[in-house]
Amino acid sequence: MGNCHDIVHIIDVFSLAIFGSIELEYLMWPILVLGRLVRIPAEIFQRLDAILLVAWLFAVFTTLYSTYFFIVRATSELISSVRHRIMAVTLFLIVFLISLYPKDIYEMYELIKFVSNIGIIVVIGYPFFLIVVHKMKGSESTNETF
Repeated sequence: MGNCHDIVHIIDVFSLAIFGSIELEYLMWPILVLGRLVRIPAEIFQRLDAILLVAWLFAVFTTLYSTYFFIVRATSELISSVRHRIMAVTLFLIVFLISLYPKDIYEMYELIKFVSNIGIIVVIGYPFFLIVVHKMKGSESTNETF
């Protein structure tokens, strides 16, 4: 039970049991709706969905910040630059301009699907590309591990 995936599966099962499969198709964020339905007897927390949003914000922003830091460092090292600040501002402007593209939440989800499909192609195709480059270049060492 200590695994986050177990918690997500439990929440999914509860959502399916409470709303049903047909209603779940129409809900954009069923976990937040489920959080609004939860009533705690002592009235300590008036709205549980606010607590869920705060936890989600912490999780998302810590992940995004570390990913952004990694991308800035990797790009700076890739172009042999020691000025991380310039790279961070440049990448921020690129991300900001990309974020202006979707006009509403549905267009954003279409963009996410498109980027996910491109990512799958890259993840699957990149090892084959490396194999082809390795075969074309040839190996100079006699101790090949490939």
